[in-house]
Parts: sequence; structure tokens; C-alpha cells
Amino acid sequence: MTGSDLAPDGGLVPAAAEVRTVPSSGGLWSTAADLVCFGLGWASLLPADLAGEALTPHAERPFGAVGLRWFLDRTGETAGLSGVGPGVSASLVVRMGDRCAQVPLSKCRAPVASVNGRVLRAIDRGTTA
Repeated sequence: MTGSDLAPDGGLVPAAAEVRTVPSSGGLWSTAADLVCFGLGWASLLPADLAGEALTPHAERPFGAVGLRWFLDRTGETAGLSGVGPGVSASLVVRMGDRCAQVPLSKCRAPVASVNGRVLRAIDRGTTA
């Protein structure tokens, strides 16, 4: 896979060619559509109290808080997961009120999670991100 990295000046530069010798987390790969399905249904895989703990703030971070691996925004409107690989990034954000989810995939290692959350909140309000 090829992609781009973010240069210090904000431009894009080609990511270094890399041969992966270790598969992704747990050896799993996914599509955006499957990640949306996961985002909407993951809680049904756990007992209700454990699913609730996953979305309970356990540590504060500059962007909000962290539950059990879920990133929680300060508004309480969204929860998300993100990941990066060689020259690529992905973000899953779920709007908690109406269980709406979206996943952007990027051919750039620059994080897309904060933009993804703002876009999902803006869609609900009919505003721009």
C-alpha cells in the first residue's frame, strides 16, 4: 500500500515504502462499511454494564476523555476510534443520540478523527464543520 505523510510545512510527501511483517491489530482488516456496522452494533457483543464502562470517561485528554479504548468528546455527543498505518489513517465516529456513524479513510497519515467528529456533529445541526 502506498500513501502520504504530512510534511512539517503542511504539504503531503510520499510515505516511505514499507513491507509489513506484522498484520494489523489481531490480523484483521476491514472496510469502511464494516466499521460503520461495528460502530453501531459493538455494544450488543458485551454485557450492558461493560458496554457502559467503555463509554464512561476514565482518563482526561486534551480533546476530551478516554473510556475503554473509545475516545469521548467534551460535548458527550460523539465517541470514536482511530488508527494509522504506513501512509494511511481511518476514523470511526458514532453520534450517541441517534446512533449515526461515519468512517473516513485517508491516504495520508494525518489524523482525521477530530475533523470526522466535527463533521458528524455539524451534519446533525445543519451547519458547516
